[in-house]
Amino acid sequence: MVIFSFYGGVFATLPAYLADIFGTKFVGAIHGRVLTAWSLAGVLGPKILTSLREQSVYQAISDLASKIDSDKFQQAFGADKSALDSLVEAKTVTIIRLMDICPPGTIDPTPFLYDSTVYAYAGMLSVALVSNALIRPVSSKFHLPK
Repeated sequence: MVIFSFYGGVFATLPAYLADIFGTKFVGAIHGRVLTAWSLAGVLGPKILTSLREQSVYQAISDLASKIDSDKFQQAFGADKSALDSLVEAKTVTIIRLMDICPPGTIDPTPFLYDSTVYAYAGMLSVALVSNALIRPVSSKFHLPK
């Protein structure tokens, strides 16, 4: 929540920051590009992270299904393991339902579903941090005269 609260402050100070870094001459155009990139990231970022989580769920389901006896799977879901993709798509096979028929001692993968998503998010934030650290002020000739 603290991070989300920064967005108002960023919107308020972004034009001044851009003017300090890139000069006042083209700050309007640069600000427009920053806002366009920000909105693009606001749309694509969650889509990418959601896709990573869905892949984690599917991988966890596949791993659990491989540990289950074929006969038990057939009895529980009325289909062979070869129909796993369609059963997952129809939401017939879920992690919870698989855990009910898994061998004793099987670890529930639910707490680890967001691992790859969080690592990807941390990676994207690291790239943003390094990119921002590499920004250097431009020559004073790009600033409007006072």
